[in-house]
Amino acid sequence: MALLLRKIRKSRWYKTESMSWLSENELPADSLSDLGTKSNELSVYHISLNESNLDRVIAALAANSGFLSNFDYAIFNEEMLSNSGIKTKKTPGDSSDEQVNNWHIDLYELSAHKLLNLALQIKHHASIKRLSHKQVLNFIVDALISGHINRSNIKWESKEDQDMLDRLIAERS
Repeated sequence: MALLLRKIRKSRWYKTESMSWLSENELPADSLSDLGTKSNELSVYHISLNESNLDRVIAALAANSGFLSNFDYAIFNEEMLSNSGIKTKKTPGDSSDEQVNNWHIDLYELSAHKLLNLALQIKHHASIKRLSHKQVLNFIVDALISGHINRSNIKWESKEDQDMLDRLIAERS
């Protein structure tokens, strides 16, 4: 079995002081927006058990965004899906890295009940992590230098972020 990664916003998954009404076993409703489906399918990426491809997947997903930022994600065991009756199918991803696209799968035939159950499983059993924008930037630089991502595919809105990326590439090449 492999691990699966879903990009999320970490802050949506934890109870805050303003949520005193929420019990410890409940999930903030805002966390469900991180599990937005399209045609009752949810996109995730396979991560090897030793997490050897984790940096590469994060670089590819972060390179696709319009800006450089922290990267929040949930990583969980694929067995959670079979325990919840969730089906998977291998489909090509839409990242900046062709190999990462091969590690993409869709969770499909998702009902609201299955999606809520998945969210609860993530809350209670997944590892929810945040990488700083500097860590993300270093992963992207590594992917660019190794040829996994093409520089022309990164179209961040901030010229400052673009310049910082180019400086790091020049320093490390």
